[in-house]
Amino acid sequence: MTETTVSPLGFEELYQADWRKVVALGWSLTGSRSVGEELAQDAFLDAYRRWSHVGRLEAPGAWVRRAVANRAVSHRRRLRVAASGAGAAPPPAEPPRSPTSRCPISTARW
Repeated sequence: MTETTVSPLGFEELYQADWRKVVALGWSLTGSRSVGEELAQDAFLDAYRRWSHVGRLEAPGAWVRRAVANRAVSHRRRLRVAASGAGAAPPPAEPPRSPTSRCPISTARW
């Protein structure tokens, strides 16, 4: 995206104009209205926090829609990992120690 000096659209106007469209995009990408709303909220929050940059873009609404699409991909990825059971690996097992084993340092000769 190219940057212009000032966006004619302020954040409030962008939010009012694009909220429903952005939620609909999130909904269509995830299949869930509530997840679509969460993605839209997160994307608008990021846009607000970065408004000094996003507000200067030629199309700040496109930035918000791209943010929602990226979040939808991440959401799907997390769901896929959780469904496969590969979410968290168990900690590595330590080799069993016998009570008679000696510490290698104690047997070393200096």
